[in-house]
Amino acid sequence: MDDRLHTQSHTFRTSVLSGISLFLTILALFLAIFHFVYQNEYWLALGECILSIYSGFIYTKIKQGRYSRTSVLYYAYYLIFIFGIGNYLEPISQGLFVWSCFAPITLYLLLGIRHGMYATGVFLIAQFILVAIKFSHNQTYDILSLMFNLTLCYCGIWVISHLYESNRYHTENSLLYLASRDSLTGTHNRLSLATFFSHFTQKKNDKEQLCLLILDIDFFKQINDQFGHDVGDKVLIEISLLISRIVGDNNLFRIGGEEFCVTLCDKDINEARHIGEKLCNSVGDHIFNVGNNNLHLTLSIGICQYRDGDNLSDILKLADIELYKAKQNGRNQVKICQMPYEIHQEKQSDSV
Repeated sequence: MDDRLHTQSHTFRTSVLSGISLFLTILALFLAIFHFVYQNEYWLALGECILSIYSGFIYTKIKQGRYSRTSVLYYAYYLIFIFGIGNYLEPISQGLFVWSCFAPITLYLLLGIRHGMYATGVFLIAQFILVAIKFSHNQTYDILSLMFNLTLCYCGIWVISHLYESNRYHTENSLLYLASRDSLTGTHNRLSLATFFSHFTQKKNDKEQLCLLILDIDFFKQINDQFGHDVGDKVLIEISLLISRIVGDNNLFRIGGEEFCVTLCDKDINEARHIGEKLCNSVGDHIFNVGNNNLHLTLSIGICQYRDGDNLSDILKLADIELYKAKQNGRNQVKICQMPYEIHQEKQSDSV
C-alpha cells in the first residue's frame, strides 16, 4: 500500500521529536550542572547528563535523517526513567510530580497510538508508586485526596490524548486509502505504483527481482459504445477482482482507463509469463453477465523485468511496447521483453 500519508505522519513526529530533543538537550544539561554544583545530587546529575547527551544524539540523527523508530522508543522510556529518578530524589514539596500530567501528550506525539498507550500506562504505574512512597513519609498532605486528584487528572489527559491520536490515525488511514486507491475498482492507482517502485529501488538487495505486467482489456471501447459506460464500469470492477484473486490486491494497480499493471516481486521473466498466461485464461474463461447478454472478454499482456538503474517510466514503456505487439499479433496473449542488456541500457539513456 502507498504510504505517502504515513510519510506525512512520520514528518510530523520527526518535527515534534526534533523540538523535544533539542529542548531537553539544553534543559537536562542545565539541570545536571545545577544539581551537581548547588545541590550535590550526583546520581541525579549523572542521569540528567546522560539524558542531555542522548537527546543531543537523537537531535543529530534527526537532522541527518538516520534515526530509527527503535531509538525513539528507547528515548521515550529513558525519559520515563529519568523523570522517575527525579521524582524519587527531589523533595515532594518541589512539586516535580505535577509535570507527569504532560506525559500522555508527549508520549502519544512521539510514539503513536499503540506504543504511546503502553508507555503512558507504564509511566502512570511508575509515578503512582513513586509518589505514594514519597507522600507516605510526609504527614502534611492528605495522601488519598492528592493521589486521587493526581491520578484523575492524569487519566483525563490520557483519555483526551488517546481519543485525539485515534481519530487522527483513522482520518489519516482514510486519506491514505483515497490517495492510493482507484475510486472505481478499489485497486491501487498510479501514485501508489510510483511509491511502491520507489521503495523497491531504495530497499532492494542484489537478489531481489521485479517484473511488471501491463494488462489491457481487448476491444473494451466496443463494450462502452454498445452497452454504455455503466456496463463498462461493472466489467472493470469484475476483471479487477479476477486479477486480484491470482496476484493479490497489493500487486494490482489501475493505471489507465482499461489498463492495469501487476507487480511481481521475486519472480523471473518466465514465472511472470506463466502468471500472465494464467491471467489471460482466467479472464477468457469467465462469463460476464451484461443484462440479457453473456460476454467473453480477453486480455493482452506485455511484460518487462526490472534491471538495475531502470526507472518506472522505462519499464512501463518497454512493457507497453510488448503489449502493443500482443495486440498486433492477434490479442489474448502474453509478450515479454527479451531485449539484451546493452540495448536495454541504451534505450534508457535515450529516454533520459
